[in-house]
Amino acid sequence: MTVLTTDGNVIFSTSDFNFQPPARLRNPVNYKSICLVPGILLNAGNNIERVDFDIPFTKAFFIGLPITFTISELIYNQFGLTIASRTPGVVHPFINWEFQ
Repeated sequence: MTVLTTDGNVIFSTSDFNFQPPARLRNPVNYKSICLVPGILLNAGNNIERVDFDIPFTKAFFIGLPITFTISELIYNQFGLTIASRTPGVVHPFINWEFQ
């Protein structure tokens, strides 16, 4: 799965490849692959998720299947609960800070 901006810039890309057994082979049964993206990662705006469904080295079912989605508003930003306008940038993660 790759998540892109509407103008084609890659925000991030991920795969379940590293969650396979060491031999990189799975028994031929039905699998469900789930990727949980934190709701506080992306900023408000339009995005595209490009998804690949394949059996590696065997068969490609879908390559680059585009799924568009919109983050309509942020509940909070780095200043706390907000009704403020969109903050700059594509990614808007909640990052832990330490101060002394």
